[in-house]
Amino acid sequence: MLLKHSGIGAATLAVALGLGLAPAADAFDAKPAETSVATVTDSNRGAAQGEVKAAAKWHRQWGPTAVPAKYFQTHTKWVSSAFVARGTSTGVHFNCSNGGDGARIKAQIWDVENRKYVAVKGNTGYHLCNKAGKWIQTKKSHKGNALKVVLLKQGKAHTVYELAGYDWR
Repeated sequence: MLLKHSGIGAATLAVALGLGLAPAADAFDAKPAETSVATVTDSNRGAAQGEVKAAAKWHRQWGPTAVPAKYFQTHTKWVSSAFVARGTSTGVHFNCSNGGDGARIKAQIWDVENRKYVAVKGNTGYHLCNKAGKWIQTKKSHKGNALKVVLLKQGKAHTVYELAGYDWR
């Protein structure tokens, strides 16, 4: 009886030691950390002299989602739920299918607290629905403000897909 228990105890000990010494499977699958090269200027000199900051990049805040064509059969405008901007810039990617009928779509960003549309970079007009997708981005920071995405359509109803909101931080 003593031999049976000591055999089980030895096997348990070997397994426990083996688990403690073996690296986790996640360690092998982990991607290397992203790095970036920055130029030192007067505005970032403090960061370059010891203060370490993570590289800024786009972070998806919500989406992707879709607005079905059935909705646009009875509406010309769709408004997202409010979301709080967390970065120095907010961007929206959108795309819609096209049946070759010239349908067009436009996206705008609404500042809920200031009750006005936010100025965006680039072409803010209507875009032809196609596979390329479109991107709009705020010209200045609205960090901490509640924002909404507004989609407007012209022409026949088509599904809007790959609709997503991003923050630069």
